[in-house]
Amino acid sequence: MKFPQPLANGIYMSAAKATARMLFRSEIVSGIYLLRSVAAGEVSFGRSDIDLTIIVREPDAETGDAAELASFYRRVRWLRRFNPAVGHIRLYDPSEFQAVMCADSYLGSVTRRNSRLLAGKPGAIPHAPVRREDAIRRFAGLIDNYFSSAVRKRNRRNLRKIAAETWCACAVAQGSIPEPYVTRWETVERSVADGDGGRLLSVARNPERAPEYVLGLAKSLHDELLPPLNALRETLVFRCPVPPRFPRRVVVVVPGERSPIPDEAFQPHSFFVTPEALHLYIHYVNPFFDWTLPDELRQLGFAIPNQRSYARACQFFDGGASTREPGFLHPFAWPPGAAAVMCGHTIDHLKNGAIPPPLPMDQLEALGKHAPSCSEYYAQEFVSNYHQAKERSRVLATLL
Repeated sequence: MKFPQPLANGIYMSAAKATARMLFRSEIVSGIYLLRSVAAGEVSFGRSDIDLTIIVREPDAETGDAAELASFYRRVRWLRRFNPAVGHIRLYDPSEFQAVMCADSYLGSVTRRNSRLLAGKPGAIPHAPVRREDAIRRFAGLIDNYFSSAVRKRNRRNLRKIAAETWCACAVAQGSIPEPYVTRWETVERSVADGDGGRLLSVARNPERAPEYVLGLAKSLHDELLPPLNALRETLVFRCPVPPRFPRRVVVVVPGERSPIPDEAFQPHSFFVTPEALHLYIHYVNPFFDWTLPDELRQLGFAIPNQRSYARACQFFDGGASTREPGFLHPFAWPPGAAAVMCGHTIDHLKNGAIPPPLPMDQLEALGKHAPSCSEYYAQEFVSNYHQAKERSRVLATLL
């Protein structure tokens, strides 16, 4: 049954407000923001998620509020049993929230204009122009986080959605628009006048064209930013650790945007890219991937990421807020420990003006084998991870 848009929006908004009231009862919560499609009024009934950003109080200096976070995690876990639409939740203390909005001007622009305060006090969101570097990072990150998933699941709705979001990020990066549009409808409608020539509109009507379209944008953006690559002769499929998010992952690299999509792209957690899209991802999102790059791709002309690439990756993969991700943003408790090892190693070399050498493959693979439950993590590991991450952030601030 298809719900009229106003009705679908209203049902989700009521559910979001009820969710916020329950979460706001926690002693550590000071503000709750609603994000993405529900905040924008673009709900797809039964398929949209209620994504939240939660501002927590300034943590206790000794414990980081570990016990309170464990209690809050149990509340969220209970709530998701009754409302499975509760999706990604990010937790920031007030200073972290402002720092992240400053560090990522693209995210800051979207959050400032497309979020709704459901409870508590608003956090400070600076009004700043969107930096090109942040738009490029957003584009490359979308290919990893959302594009590969939409292709893998053959999800027509999400293929339309990711095509619009990648065009928006690409258009900001290429200077066609000054900041991202806040709704998919507005993005598609305005893309024609903003130089897209109706291609995104065609994808909105025919989402099966989205993979070719998105990977074509990646080629265009790559050729503006990085040296051209030699042609990949045939599809390359390999498995490797992709920390700090994946202990092991299937990577499917096709020669170009018009290449057929192989069966391996539909395996769980697959990463579906062209050489150009992967090159962008390594330089603007995750330079640690360069440590596991196979020779077949290195021979295409993949450049080694520079010091700033590594410093920016540490800025976004590490820090106090990242230690609160288990159980809220994702169900895994090993990434904070993996980020600690990788970013600690990286920062030690950046302090000496050097690019970090790769960690040995067996050490990378070992990072993903440590698998405590989220409850065990907050009881046994959070405090140490939190303090160490905050210290690395202080050091990193002197390097950026």
